[in-house]
Order: sequence, then structure tokens, then C-alpha cells
Amino acid sequence: MGPGWVAGILVADRSPSAAATAEAGQEVDVGLVMGVDVSWSMDPDEQDLQRQGFIEAFRSPAVHDAIRKGMVGRISVTYFEWASAAHQEVVVPWTVIEGREGALAFADRLGRAPPGRAYYTSVSAAIDYGIGLLAHSGVEAARQVIDVSGDGPNNDGRLVTTAQDAAVANGIVLTELPIMLNTPL
Repeated sequence: MGPGWVAGILVADRSPSAAATAEAGQEVDVGLVMGVDVSWSMDPDEQDLQRQGFIEAFRSPAVHDAIRKGMVGRISVTYFEWASAAHQEVVVPWTVIEGREGALAFADRLGRAPPGRAYYTSVSAAIDYGIGLLAHSGVEAARQVIDVSGDGPNNDGRLVTTAQDAAVANGIVLTELPIMLNTPL
């Protein structure tokens, strides 16, 4: 996972500044929720791949440039870990990023947080949680995106297609990335 996917999400997306908490009603180009699988099906290499991919993306000049060139010139992002239908934990809360410094601060904060672990895999609950995070972000996002990554099938919670349909019905762009670093032969 490299910085290209985040730059692609941010294309709808001007002005360097540091990361800050969102102000109520603040306009942003993109509200981005990043949800990563920390279930026991994820081995440490896969967990590291997910985390480092996001960190590298927010350190990427391509992402900094995409943020800067947006209509508003800022995005709001949050990062959470998920496993079962009952396990979703925000690692980095909603943060407004207006340029290089803010993106680097977000990456550094994410890099300092220890990864979690939990049982079961509920992709549907991760999507539902992302919908809730967007609904309570406090910002006015021109575009809302939930990015969910993981390696296992939905074995807990409601049907994935039902959660996907709910995201789409709310005008949310949903990206789902399978992590298949160590596949069986």
C-alpha cells in the first residue's frame, strides 16, 4: 500500500498548516475514515504493512500536494482499528490537515500508537462504524470516504453488502482493500 491510493482519494482536494482538531462546521475537501483490521487473522507483518502504508502515504509529497490543491485546501481524517462487531477503537481522532506539516504530524501520531489485537472479523461493523464517524465528524466535507482494509471474511455482525449499501445510500465513497501478504500455497 503506497501513497498513490491516498492521493487518488484526495484528488477532489490548498495552504500549508499544521494538523488541528476540527471546528464545528469547518469546510474540508474530504472527510476520510481509515479503518484497519486488527483481528487475529492478521499476522504482525500484515498489521505492519497496513500501518506503515498509511504512515508513508501521509509523509508523501504527492499527498501533501493533493491536499494543497483542493478547493478548500484541507481534509479531515481519522484512523480506527476494528475486529469483531463489538470492537472498533479510534487510534487517531478526527484531525484537520491543511498541508505538509499537518500530514507529517498525523503520520507521526499514528506511528507512535501501538497496534491492537482482537477476535473475530466484522467488515460490516467496520463500515457501520465509519458511517457513524463521518456523521459525527463536526466538519462539512465535500466528499466522504471510508477506506477499510483487512484480510479475513466477515464472520461476525450483519451482512457486508447491507453495510456497503448503507454507506452508498449516504453518499459515501467506500474503498475496501484486501491485505493478502501471506497467502497459503
